[in-house]
Amino acid sequence: LNGSFKLDLWNPGVQIVAYDKRLASYVQTIGGGKKDKVVATQSLFLIWEVLFDLGLSEPRSWSFVFSLCLALVCWEVRVQVHYIAGFAFLSLVNRPIYSLGIGWYRWGIKYSPVATTTASEIGMLCAGPCAVFVAWLTVAFLLFLVDRLAKVDRITYRVVGLLGVLSALDWPLIMLVDLASLEFFRCAPASDPDPITNRALLKAAAESCTAESYRLWFYFQMNEGNGSIAPVFVVIVYLGLLAVFGVVLYTYFLNVHEEGRILDLYRRLTAKEGAQFLPHDCEVSPGELTEILHKCERWRGRNGGYRKLMVTELHLDYMGEDGEVVGGDKSLTHMAIYTVPRLNGAKGPKQLHRHFLRLQDGALVELIGDEVQFMVSRSVMTAVEKTVSEALGDGGEFIRQSKAAVAAAAQATRTMSSESKKLQSSKGGAAGCHSKNFTSNFNSVVGFGSTKAR
Repeated sequence: LNGSFKLDLWNPGVQIVAYDKRLASYVQTIGGGKKDKVVATQSLFLIWEVLFDLGLSEPRSWSFVFSLCLALVCWEVRVQVHYIAGFAFLSLVNRPIYSLGIGWYRWGIKYSPVATTTASEIGMLCAGPCAVFVAWLTVAFLLFLVDRLAKVDRITYRVVGLLGVLSALDWPLIMLVDLASLEFFRCAPASDPDPITNRALLKAAAESCTAESYRLWFYFQMNEGNGSIAPVFVVIVYLGLLAVFGVVLYTYFLNVHEEGRILDLYRRLTAKEGAQFLPHDCEVSPGELTEILHKCERWRGRNGGYRKLMVTELHLDYMGEDGEVVGGDKSLTHMAIYTVPRLNGAKGPKQLHRHFLRLQDGALVELIGDEVQFMVSRSVMTAVEKTVSEALGDGGEFIRQSKAAVAAAAQATRTMSSESKKLQSSKGGAAGCHSKNFTSNFNSVVGFGSTKAR
């Protein structure tokens, strides 16, 4: 992990693979720690994964610049949808609008608070944020439907994610813009000792104020004579909206964003041994096996050679507690593809091309190298080797080659174990030397570094 952690191949505990340096600290704290620390790490994991998917985790990168450009576009879309919804709401409730100033970062909508009601003012507070979030929710739902039918590009997920974050933070951003543009401070009315003059000044300030969060104060001040209850309403409404939007956005990032990648990655990192379904190293799908068989059926050699499939059922017998042999109710299916060449118009000796085995649990695995000994018992492999040897008619040569391969794999395991012990016991500069020797021996024994991957 870029030098942050040392990869120990022989440690029986949790293994950290070279996937991403961001995940190493999560595995350490989530894997074993106090409950409060684990919860904090879960939140940290989610935040950093969201920032990574949105391209905001590395400020000194082109991805960050590109995400900022996308965020500016999403910002503009959010602003326009917010104020269009506010204007439509005022028109829907038949409230007179004195003036309408359209801008790229905010609109100036002026209307009298005298001709409104409490429900209308609270509805005006909710109209913009709710419209923006509903618009984003519609886009996210369409993305969910399209994702079920076709592959969606990661840039599309990034745009929808950025729009979702800005939509959930709509009212804080609107208030921040009102404060930065000094519109919030322009709403403060002037005071006068004369009650009639003071009310006229209050009405003039209310008609010229365009800050949404300040409008409710004018309404209560002019109709009830005291606007101190207005901030309580504003805080309750905005925090309630923020809580609902946050829960929906959290659900989206966990289950919909990039097909639930964040939740799936977290479960894989924190799952106990054996809790996750892991396919065999050499396992193939039924569709892949069918395609292989169709290709072999169409294959023809230079002189008319062809390939044929031979299927063999291997029935298993088990030894009971009393020593009697008990027949098994399940069997293994061995599928071998042989190449039959043509030499001078006659059939040549058969050659094994590929062979597969259907295990008792239904898994289809390709029998390659020495990996098979970890999936089935030695008696099953003996039966498979005998079947192939009889089909080839080589007098047991295939069986001898298989045993030699298993012996070579066992020797390689012992060699690597010995080199690992030397590595662990070495210190300082000697460790680097042993590591280099171990790597070369490992590659030479196992066969890494070949030009064609197995």
